[in-house]
Amino acid sequence: MYRSWKRRWMNIIVFFSSILCLFNLYAIFRILSPYGTNRKNLLEEKNRHHKFQQDSEDGEVNFIPETSVCAYRTATHIDGMDVQLNRPPFHHFTKNMKCFLNGFAAIFGQEFAVFNTAILDPDKINRSSISARGGEKIDDVWDQPEEKEYLSLFPGYFTIPCKFPPVLNFDETDFKFMWAKILRCHSHFNNNTDALSANSTKISHHISGTTIAITRYEYANFYHTLTYIYNTFVLQLLLSQKGERVNVLFMDAHPESRLDIIWSNLFGKIMRAGRLQLPVTFEKLVWGIQGYRSPLNDHHSLTVPYLEEFRHFFLTRHGVNSAIFSNHVLDCRHLKAMVIWRHDHVTHPRNKLGQVVRKFSNENEILKIVRDVLRPLTSSTRDVNDTEIAVGMALETMEMKQQLTLVSNCDILIGMHGAGLSHTLFLTRSSGLLELLPSYSSPDLIHFQAMARWRGIGYERWHNVERAMDKDRSETYVRPHIMRKLVKSIRQRICPGA
Repeated sequence: MYRSWKRRWMNIIVFFSSILCLFNLYAIFRILSPYGTNRKNLLEEKNRHHKFQQDSEDGEVNFIPETSVCAYRTATHIDGMDVQLNRPPFHHFTKNMKCFLNGFAAIFGQEFAVFNTAILDPDKINRSSISARGGEKIDDVWDQPEEKEYLSLFPGYFTIPCKFPPVLNFDETDFKFMWAKILRCHSHFNNNTDALSANSTKISHHISGTTIAITRYEYANFYHTLTYIYNTFVLQLLLSQKGERVNVLFMDAHPESRLDIIWSNLFGKIMRAGRLQLPVTFEKLVWGIQGYRSPLNDHHSLTVPYLEEFRHFFLTRHGVNSAIFSNHVLDCRHLKAMVIWRHDHVTHPRNKLGQVVRKFSNENEILKIVRDVLRPLTSSTRDVNDTEIAVGMALETMEMKQQLTLVSNCDILIGMHGAGLSHTLFLTRSSGLLELLPSYSSPDLIHFQAMARWRGIGYERWHNVERAMDKDRSETYVRPHIMRKLVKSIRQRICPGA
């Protein structure tokens, strides 16, 4: 009896062992089979973690698959300069990249997303909530409310090739949060990625290359414009593109601005979503990084990556030879200063009078003091021309190339707190910045102090404590002895012992 039961239990054990063995063999077959779902998942995982690899000989990149947007550069070249793209915070974005739809969509660190063959349908703009299309003459839109300059979009404005749109998580304060909510699929997709059969009769235009879509806030402000441009510049590096091959799509309806020409100088085709008439297919569409989330807007960070490369890109694209000024040799006996004046001028339709705050009330006196302090003392240079020592300029009266030429060739930049001091990014490394603030400005305004720290240039700051010297919260009188002391101090910063 005992042997009989023992034999039965052995048979049962052998039976279940055989079933388990067969199950394992089936699982292995599913993995190795070209039709196996597990193999498909493995390939998707491979694509998800794949990235560009730099070829050490010719700078070319190898990647698979060819159509995948789940790829990025780890190194690139800018006019012969090798640039390693492994610096924070951008390496965090790429490290946390998530790939979707077999490489047709990817999100990078919840900061930007990339899509292959995306379609924009302008019929999905809510025209009942907004009449502006963007790019209007400012005289035609006086007193236009700012909320009328931001597009309201219906679901399906953005479509990508998929059966179900991927779940893309963005911060609720980011414009991409709403874009992700209205993202839909276009299902009639040719596997060769060059035809969309059902929509082909509606699609009027195909945009090749890479297009970066952004919604601009503070669009008429030079500082905030630079935050968007810097973000776009770094994206073009990561995505292995040159500036002239990167298109920019304004996902807003702001009227024209004197800063619009900067975008045209730096990048390829500049488009306004509100001006599109028929659906457009974009070969590669990037949802860009919001300006407020730019590293340039993190004023407490110790460093910001790629600033020197950005400076080179910005200057050369405006026709200014950055190499000349990068190799600028500081001559402490012949310092050159530029003082930025803030004058009333119109920048947007909600300030028809163009009123500007934080102005100097004693411009002529200030300029004379700067020249006197910096005037060479040797007998051979005593008669040097005043304009060779210091100039005072209202930037709104100058073309950007002229601004950059003056700024990148001066040793000391002086001005009241304002967007014009963003030119700190284009000073030479041997230069200095003198920033002045009226009594009513917050001490937390450290935008340009941060820029000076990132660039490693000298910095001096003055915050007025005499409220009587600030007139109507618009003009500030800087006492002569204070101005003289400040100029001497910044000179000492960049020329110790001079």
